[in-house]
Amino acid sequence: MSIVPKETIEVIAQSVGISNLSPDVALALAPDVEYRLREIMQ
Repeated sequence: MSIVPKETIEVIAQSVGISNLSPDVALALAPDVEYRLREIMQ
């Protein structure tokens, strides 16, 4: 379970022009996005 919801990943993808990101891909990317955000904040 990731703190970053898959809906957030979908919104980010849409904002950079990726309009057809599947929900499964967004769900798989969420933990990686969370990890990278934590690394940036440290």
